Amino acid sequence: YDKDSLVALLFQGRGSVLMRATFYAVPCAASCAIFSHLQKQRPAVLLGCQELMKLSRSHVWPATTLILGGLLSLRMNFAIHRFWESAALLEQIRGEWLSAISDCMTFSSSAVLDKPDEVRSFRHAIVRLMSRCHGSALEEISDAQEQFAVIQASGLDTKTLEILQMRPQTHGWNRVETLLKLLQNTIAHGPDDGVLKIPSQSLDRIYGSLSRGFMNLFNAKSIADNPFPFPCAQLIAALLGIHAALTPMTMASLSENKVWGSVATFVPVFAVFSVNFASMELEGPFGDGDNALPMQHFQQEMNESLMMLLHDDSAHRVGISADRCITDYERLRKAFGSGAD
Repeated sequence: YDKDSLVALLFQGRGSVLMRATFYAVPCAASCAIFSHLQKQRPAVLLGCQELMKLSRSHVWPATTLILGGLLSLRMNFAIHRFWESAALLEQIRGEWLSAISDCMTFSSSAVLDKPDEVRSFRHAIVRLMSRCHGSALEEISDAQEQFAVIQASGLDTKTLEILQMRPQTHGWNRVETLLKLLQNTIAHGPDDGVLKIPSQSLDRIYGSLSRGFMNLFNAKSIADNPFPFPCAQLIAALLGIHAALTPMTMASLSENKVWGSVATFVPVFAVFSVNFASMELEGPFGDGDNALPMQHFQQEMNESLMMLLHDDSAHRVGISADRCITDYERLRKAFGSGAD
């Protein structure tokens, strides 16, 4: 959305909750106008409601509004925290897993001259496994039943494809756990096969990155599987109904003008329903709604990063230009201070 334009932001329909809140606020405003009209023209009709209107104005409506406001504040804080935490967890999953694959690519570079075909096979295997692993992780936490594009999974060997296709069905294996295990097996055999020349400490770091990414996935699953507590949601729904019923009577008793009474009714009802609907939208960050996180975008970014690692230029070893590079410290300091390049 255009965050710099207040007008464009106000009238944007995609992802907005304003129309849904208006659907509830307009009838309440109309009810206030009707109450105001009956108070002036036919007070006998409202004879049974006079006492309720007085009580509502003095105690019931302020107390209901106060409690409802507190609960809605709690729900909004809960929803915003879940939304930002979910976005951070997805970025952390991608960062940890991509770091592990990048390290494997780096430490396999020294074996390219001796075993080019084996290194190429190793690199393409781990990239395909990770692409599918990341896509499966997003499918696991996504509320929407959607498929995520992966980097040519059919390029893996027949046995691997058989394991990935049959074992989750026949033995109930978790697909992400299966892919991570296959990936760990492939990396573990790298040093023995001569395609991964890596110190043991660096190998531990790779496995640590894979594990931390998996733990972040569990945290994301915890958010996806645990919605806003039902008792609180039910209480908010009940108080919204009571508030919508009491507000027209309260404002009609406070204002003698039908127009201003209707406006005074519309605003608080519109506000509480808007906050509630906005909270509901943000509570499900892994769904398919307009306000959900862009899951396909996360997978596309991962695939692009993995494809970059396969390109020959990503293994380029950087050097300096003998003609252009200033190696003298004082000259470099002066050039740096002057902004020259």
